[in-house]
Amino acid sequence: MRLRSVSADFHVTAPATCLDCGDPTCASTTRTVSVALHQDGGTPGEPLQITRTGGYNLSAVAHTPNGFTSLLGQDLTIESTGTLSTCAPFAYWFDITAPDCAGPGGFTETRDLTAELLSGTFGAAATIPLVDETLTLCPGTYHARLEASGTVVVEGNGATLDTGNTQVLVAVGGASLTVRDLTVGTGAGPGSGLYCDGSTVVFEDSTLTGHDGVGGALYAVDCDVSLVRTDVIGNRAPGGGGGMRVEATTLVLEDSTVAGNTAAGFGGGIELVDSTGIFTGSTIAANVANDGKQLMLNGATTTVDLLDCDLGSGFTFANYDIATNDGVRVRHFEAELVSDASCASGICGREYIVAAPASGPTQLFSGGWITHSMNPGDPAPAYTLDAFSTALRTTDPMTSCSVEPFVAAPNLFGGLSKILTAPVVTIGPVLSVVRFDDVDAVLPVDTFGGAITWGYDISGCGVDVELIHPFEARFYVVD
Repeated sequence: MRLRSVSADFHVTAPATCLDCGDPTCASTTRTVSVALHQDGGTPGEPLQITRTGGYNLSAVAHTPNGFTSLLGQDLTIESTGTLSTCAPFAYWFDITAPDCAGPGGFTETRDLTAELLSGTFGAAATIPLVDETLTLCPGTYHARLEASGTVVVEGNGATLDTGNTQVLVAVGGASLTVRDLTVGTGAGPGSGLYCDGSTVVFEDSTLTGHDGVGGALYAVDCDVSLVRTDVIGNRAPGGGGGMRVEATTLVLEDSTVAGNTAAGFGGGIELVDSTGIFTGSTIAANVANDGKQLMLNGATTTVDLLDCDLGSGFTFANYDIATNDGVRVRHFEAELVSDASCASGICGREYIVAAPASGPTQLFSGGWITHSMNPGDPAPAYTLDAFSTALRTTDPMTSCSVEPFVAAPNLFGGLSKILTAPVVTIGPVLSVVRFDDVDAVLPVDTFGGAITWGYDISGCGVDVELIHPFEARFYVVD
């Protein structure tokens, strides 16, 4: 393993002590030396380890901790425990080291994997098993398949892995795989970027792109998968799930992007089957599919929470952004939508009016249609609008007025009729959040398409009123 010394980044804060050296008869042959250190410099986040450099009469030395992460200003104590060869004085020296990425390659705590990483070619990738170890990659492109067992961490350091003939990452049989700062390029097979079965996988600050297979970049069965600040872009699938397909899996997206993926079937971005999706602060947009452009929800146990997510723009009734089968419905939706936002599982957020002049319409719609996209024979969904809010203000700096929040549904004449109202509230030139809580408005399923919308009656204002983005709408489905 290629290493470089980083001891100059530390200084000793307390002299070395021997915790068990008070027995001159050597009734116990174990000796532990402890030294306290403070880190003054170095590269934050870099993996560091303790490396023996010399000594005598002390063998089989283990260090606690053996490895740790570089962090400026940290204090730590290193304990080195070994066995006396004879009952006599001993000495021991160690160095603090980091992987040497002066050239291409990669290393674990105990192995130099540079030769293996460089042995593969695109279409004939090397296979590298990893068992309870951390692989640190140096920047570069490597044609290799990594198979994780036990607890495995891959520190990508901006490197790219691809194969061209098999999956790039594999986690099965209870593995725990964490991947950081890695581009997972073109692979092959189901989940050609990651294939997960019965395991836990976390991606941080990574990208999965250029995949073409079942599930696109990621195929998971009975897994816990989290993507944090990670992009899934430019992937394809011959069926559903152009970016990802998960079955019996909990999928978490946090500040991530799923975009530019294509499915020949449903679910251009993600297909969930009997799975749980928890998506926060993420973009799922600009994906392509026959239906469910962004998400396809299958299986009666699938639920999805969408929190502050962007589903892109461009609304059509012909191709919903989220399609559902088997009675599956989005359970909870709480998002900051933009003008002309897309339809989410028939939740079609649409800004009808952004600014209402005094001489204009008397109803200012802050939301849009909640509709449903049922297959023939599907049970009617029980969407319930729980709450909505919008920031409103008058444009006249001297005028306040009253507005009435309402929920409306289509009527026989092709228009909208109020079905629920809330107490009027006063708004003025200072931005006010007007919220309608505990709405409990169930989506009507009738000949008019089963749709509701929400907004504000501003008929008593007589001045210009502005509706300020973003707005929030939250609803749930009663199982």
